Amino acid sequence: MISLFNRKKNSHDKKIALTTKTNSRDKAKNCTVSLLPGSEGEHSLQKKQGTRERALKFYDKQIINHLSVVMQDFITKQEVMFIATADGNGECDCSARFGQPGFVRSINQDYLIYPEYRGNGVLASQGNILENPISV
Repeated sequence: MISLFNRKKNSHDKKIALTTKTNSRDKAKNCTVSLLPGSEGEHSLQKKQGTRERALKFYDKQIINHLSVVMQDFITKQEVMFIATADGNGECDCSARFGQPGFVRSINQDYLIYPEYRGNGVLASQGNILENPISV
């Protein structure tokens, strides 16, 4: 188990430097954890291509952890949606869903609801959700 003893926020890099110890006899270990969404690969490319400041503005203003009212309204008007899932091994699947406007809608700022029509019988999305519910 790692216990957090010291935390220093570097707002320019959007990272937190952590000093950790597993128990009182161990030496402190330092590591850095990114607070930005996305992968280290994209962060590396942003720095290399000079797009980091633009990306930071995007992250700050566009990345949120819920559906805004504008998003919910937009979703309700759609006739097509895609559901992407992954199984327990990380193998991904992306499937389309179609319907009349309103077939997919938000029930609140965190959840969408849509009908599951009879399809090809593979049940890939539902199988993946059953096996790896956090993948949705």
